[in-house]
Amino acid sequence: MRHLFFITLITSILIIVPTAETFAQRPIKRTHYAHNAKHRKATRVHYKHRKYTNLPKWGARVTKLHAKASLIKWRNHNYYFHSGVYYSKINNKYKIVRAPIGIRVAVLPSAATRVVVKLKPYYYYYGTFYVKQNDNSYETVNPPVGAKVEILPDGLEEVEYNGETVYKLDDISFKPELTNDGKLVYEVIRTE
Repeated sequence: MRHLFFITLITSILIIVPTAETFAQRPIKRTHYAHNAKHRKATRVHYKHRKYTNLPKWGARVTKLHAKASLIKWRNHNYYFHSGVYYSKINNKYKIVRAPIGIRVAVLPSAATRVVVKLKPYYYYYGTFYVKQNDNSYETVNPPVGAKVEILPDGLEEVEYNGETVYKLDDISFKPELTNDGKLVYEVIRTE
């Protein structure tokens, strides 16, 4: 009976979990600089992140939250969470912010992706990394250096680091690169 449960569970997960092709990136206006896997000459690549097209840009301020946004009280501060995005109220507006480390949520957005770094599984969505806990909740964690993700939220700051263009999400730096099969990924290279 227990084996049947696990087989059903695994089959359900395999059916529900989207493949990378589901969220393949399509060429458009945004410019990202990608370096191929052998670090030859940098090339310009134009991509838009399909998963986040309905979400506001990173750091944007909105006047009204979605009716289903959840209030999370964390260390004497109120955060709001909806569809994988965290907000903080500032001067009667809600600013998109990075999730504080240690917040737990019961459910991740369905488009969250699994990222494995040094044999440890993480989950990633809209600039936030999570680790699954024993009680099946998901806790926000510092991004693991070396993690590679396929998309970043729109609106990140472009900066030069060691002669290369990287994208900054608050204190996290992502370096664009091309995989051996030509896919654009962003590697966490440092957190301050």
